[in-house]
Amino acid sequence: MEAVYMWKAELMVECQKEGKDSMAVRLPQSMTIGEVVESLDRFYGEPTNRIIPAFYALEWVNLKSHGASEAALRGWESNQRAWAASKTPKR
Repeated sequence: MEAVYMWKAELMVECQKEGKDSMAVRLPQSMTIGEVVESLDRFYGEPTNRIIPAFYALEWVNLKSHGASEAALRGWESNQRAWAASKTPKR
């Protein structure tokens, strides 16, 4: 359990470095909550994305809603998986 709290603390520090005051992510105004949920379902439908925190998955929804290309989204996913894997405690 301690590792989870450390991860959350590291994520909060990461957000502060990026100039974000908190872990809050704005939902795309052009999407309904149902559409956001559907996008998250598609995102997490890829098993390798399941280690990515929801905070960052919502960033993916924002990128997608603003017209990011499939190549850009795949690159973003790859970077986030690598980051999340580096923060995941080894068993």
